[in-house]
Amino acid sequence: MALQNSQYDALMRYYQRLQFRNKHEQDARIAEAQARIPRLALIDQEIAAISVKKARILLGDKNATDFDLNEQIQALSRERTDLLKANGYPEDYLKMHYTCPLCQDTGYVDNRKCICFRRAISEHLYTQSNISQLRCIFSGLLSGRYGKRSHRTDRPAECRNRIAALKRFRSEL
Repeated sequence: MALQNSQYDALMRYYQRLQFRNKHEQDARIAEAQARIPRLALIDQEIAAISVKKARILLGDKNATDFDLNEQIQALSRERTDLLKANGYPEDYLKMHYTCPLCQDTGYVDNRKCICFRRAISEHLYTQSNISQLRCIFSGLLSGRYGKRSHRTDRPAECRNRIAALKRFRSEL
């Protein structure tokens, strides 16, 4: 069954909420780590400063001495990793933690629907299909409690309730 535009939009809003939540959690981790290890904030400032310095050199600043930006950033990144480890944090503590690492919470990998997106489609369609209500209605029949007896029950009220539920479901179709 193909998705309607409103269903697709609902799923994409779900992925936007995931991305927002993950970014919020990352920001909280960064703030916590920087509060505990002040040098981390200084490392980020140094990376920004040398990046601007390199940009000025590339734009023609004659007064500055050229340097290897990648080498300096790697050295600062190693220092950051060492500081994290020394203070009991995992190496990837400051990085984004995705719910789905395959698509990085976008729903797509190489312009194809990710498995998590296909699963979300199935769950969305399932919740909108009222199948869960049918499962509830027939749960007594599926449990095998009528197996050895006839199809009559000692609980006529239960039968009436199930029949009424079936009629309601049929009228909704």
